[in-house]
Amino acid sequence: MLEQLGHGFRKLSGILSLVGVLVTFYTLVFADIRVGRNGQPKPPLNVQLLQTGGLIAVGLPGILWGVVRATQGKQRTPWE
Repeated sequence: MLEQLGHGFRKLSGILSLVGVLVTFYTLVFADIRVGRNGQPKPPLNVQLLQTGGLIAVGLPGILWGVVRATQGKQRTPWE
């Protein structure tokens, strides 16, 4: 059961980091638009990047864990 939890944790970490990268890209592309979808002003760019960077950072331990397991030969690919 612990192996299944580790497997899920590594996959969830990869998904969270990927979402963080995509949201960061979206934030930077639309940085010149000052008003959000709800009509209110968006927070400053440094606050937005801090939030998306935190989302990426949350996923890093699981990604590193998968990479280490793959290099040690305990699994074939980091996302397995």
